[in-house]
Amino acid sequence: MNVLFTSTDPGSAQQNNSVAYMFNKYENYKLAYISSHLSSKFYSSNYNNSLVIEDRRNLKKKLSDFIDAFIPDFIFLGLSANKNEIDYLACEIAKEKNVKTAAIQDYYGWIGAFDSKIKPNYFFVIDEYAKKLTQDTKICNSKNIIILGSPKHHNYLNQLKSWDKDIQNINFANRELIFFLQPLHIPGIESNFINFCKSIN
Repeated sequence: MNVLFTSTDPGSAQQNNSVAYMFNKYENYKLAYISSHLSSKFYSSNYNNSLVIEDRRNLKKKLSDFIDAFIPDFIFLGLSANKNEIDYLACEIAKEKNVKTAAIQDYYGWIGAFDSKIKPNYFFVIDEYAKKLTQDTKICNSKNIIILGSPKHHNYLNQLKSWDKDIQNINFANRELIFFLQPLHIPGIESNFINFCKSIN
């Protein structure tokens, strides 16, 4: 079975790579990915083929040519923020070629740029609450919204001991914290972060 992963943003790449890690335990899968240059750094599992987009000219043709050559049986899509990005265009191509697709949700209820016309066949979500929020968007039938958890966070469990050991060797020069958030245009992100900062001040 040929499985293709796409990602414009690093969050989707991390989710995809964690799923690919599981597929790599079995011999009957061939894996490939299409990624932005930034997201490509998060693909570390073994892949049979890849396309890293550095030049966006003729993007849809590049995607279509790669998909034609790899002939995927299934595509895991990232959640692009707009319709001109890798994931939305790959979904559009998959629909034309009758290839089943799914998106792994990285943030509760987030469906990216997908709409009633162009959307994955399935959304894999974190939990019941994420499923409810996704149902509320009316993007697809409830049975196509499947609770999976968060593969990248599950994968972090394998690295905790190593991280704990590494952090013991770090000497902090100050008490500054850096937060990496979801995109601020997602409703609730900015206000929740402001409230969080006020609560620890």
